[in-house]
Amino acid sequence: MTLEKVVVNMVNHIIDNEVLKPPYISAVTVYQIMYGAGVHWKGQEMLLSAGLLDHAGISRPPNWYLAEQGKRFGYIMDWPPQAIRSVITGSIKGNIVNPLLDGSTDPDYIVGYCQGYINEENGLAKYVPEYGRAISTYFIMNTDESRLNDILTYILSQPLWFKKQWLMTLEKLPEMIVGRKRMADRVHARASAWQKQWKVSEGNGHSLYLDKLNPQVPDDVIDWRDVEPDDD
Repeated sequence: MTLEKVVVNMVNHIIDNEVLKPPYISAVTVYQIMYGAGVHWKGQEMLLSAGLLDHAGISRPPNWYLAEQGKRFGYIMDWPPQAIRSVITGSIKGNIVNPLLDGSTDPDYIVGYCQGYINEENGLAKYVPEYGRAISTYFIMNTDESRLNDILTYILSQPLWFKKQWLMTLEKLPEMIVGRKRMADRVHARASAWQKQWKVSEGNGHSLYLDKLNPQVPDDVIDWRDVEPDDD
């Protein structure tokens, strides 16, 4: 089985068990897919629980090797390898997101990208090697309007770092959509579909989900609004 298929299976498991069923929303990070970390695949067979690095047979070189590499060649290899992050983001975009955007009917779930990572101490980390420079987190949400109260209840029950990550997604996703709408026809069409799915208004670039699913994060802990996202 290819690494791409492994990623798709991991995400589809989340959709089937956390999005089409309660709590109807899920956040999965690039880090979790790499390492099989978190509760998404707990108790599942090796295919889902191992993480992509194990499937690829890649393990982190010991510190002494990395130090020796730095002395001999003047650089230290990226860890995790950039190619693995590219496999993850490319697999999700090509097999999960784009089919949703190319479809002619309203989907049962939607996917939002988050640039930047809120760590579990609630601080903003624009770049840490484990997460890459751009997309760090995918929010996948059920689109059934009757589930919105359940989704909001779940969001409000989560730790502050989760709420901040969700709020940052809703605030920055419109910027990403607008940027893509300036591109070629196919990208523009997908961006328009994305805009519709996330209920982003044409006028002020505001997602209506921000009103309906506001995580109620205090202003004094919001630390990303003046930070420019890294390039994808």
